Amino acid sequence: MTVWGVNLCRLVLAVVFLFSGFVKAADPVGMSYKVEAYFAQLGLPGSLAAGSFSASTVIAVGLAAFEFLLGVYLLVGMHRRFTSWCILIVMVLLTTLTGYLYFFSTIPDCGCFGDAIILSNRDTFLKNIGLLLCSVVLLVRPLKIKRLITERNQWIIALYSVFYVFVLSLYSTYHLPVIDFTPYKAGTNLREATEAVYETTLIFEKDGKTYACSSDSVPASPGKLVDARVLTLKAPEIENFALYNDHDDLTEDLLNDKSYSLWLVAPDLPTSEAGSSDMINDLYDICIDKGYAFYGVVSADSVAISNWVDQTGAAYPFVQTDRETAEAMMRSNPGVLLMKDGTILGKWGHNDLGHLVQLLEQQKESQIERFVQSEKAEGLPYLLVRAILWYIIPLLLIIGIDRIWISSKFYKHYIYKQRFNTNKNEKENRSR
Repeated sequence: MTVWGVNLCRLVLAVVFLFSGFVKAADPVGMSYKVEAYFAQLGLPGSLAAGSFSASTVIAVGLAAFEFLLGVYLLVGMHRRFTSWCILIVMVLLTTLTGYLYFFSTIPDCGCFGDAIILSNRDTFLKNIGLLLCSVVLLVRPLKIKRLITERNQWIIALYSVFYVFVLSLYSTYHLPVIDFTPYKAGTNLREATEAVYETTLIFEKDGKTYACSSDSVPASPGKLVDARVLTLKAPEIENFALYNDHDDLTEDLLNDKSYSLWLVAPDLPTSEAGSSDMINDLYDICIDKGYAFYGVVSADSVAISNWVDQTGAAYPFVQTDRETAEAMMRSNPGVLLMKDGTILGKWGHNDLGHLVQLLEQQKESQIERFVQSEKAEGLPYLLVRAILWYIIPLLLIIGIDRIWISSKFYKHYIYKQRFNTNKNEKENRSR
């Protein structure tokens, strides 16, 4: 394998591990849900599978830091032999795990890239086989990996990378993910995202001949219906979305509300942060004053809802949804969505509700419109580039300083050597 081939494999692996670690750090709560699903699938104790949110989050952050650090080591060329062995071991484990998921598991996807890129278990298994082959190439010739920083200063990059991942993870856990990869991001129109477009083709037989026509253009005397074929022109981005109470499906009513409304989303109401209840009740009072609707959207039964009402004094109505939908809608427990005409205008976790109170207390709705426009300006590409630059710019600065330091050492050594040779020649000339 040539040096070019080794460094190509190194670059592919580095990008995959860096991206995988980054998306986990940007949404640790979302990854913790996947960790809990793995616990349940593997038959681990129930305390780990469902009742240990903090433990699953710690595991998610640890995985993010580990994968991101391996990617950095590959990219910069640090600890080349050690890193090559680690990558091979990780890929063997991941290939085995994803093979099990593909052949035997009921988990629909492995969650390798969070909600940023959702791959089927089959595609993930094939992807890992390719990455496993790349890791074998690195192990055969690890010293062909080009080093971008000196061995003396590589600890600085390692420490900085771990610091970046932990700060990103802590911020995304305490607030909301810095980048929302879910289909419920701000700006999404839920009515459009949940709609599917189909085309139905009808096959008729008349006068011994068959012909096809769309369901919208059936002739007056079509003949005998032989077959019907349904083609999906647009699959829904969000499936199985429903909001209901004990008696009725309220999905259409809530999504067709032309005015502003607030949805208090609690993925796990019994463990929701009750300390934010005063702020939530203030938001409800503001909505009453302004004529906005306010709903508690929960994945809980009537007993849990009654306990929450008794504990917090909640006076707002509740609607229910399934647990998976609530977890995708909100990474905070609880959090609030600002809605209008089926569109998510903004999202706030329970630690940031004070900003929403200030926004709604403005006397003019133009304040809300300006906020919505600023949220639209900060789209996914902008947020992704900004989060990456937070890491890349200091990293390039560290590498640049290291290069300057090495160059200065080489220059000093060169000057010293030149002076030494000059003095040596002068002494030899004098001795003659």
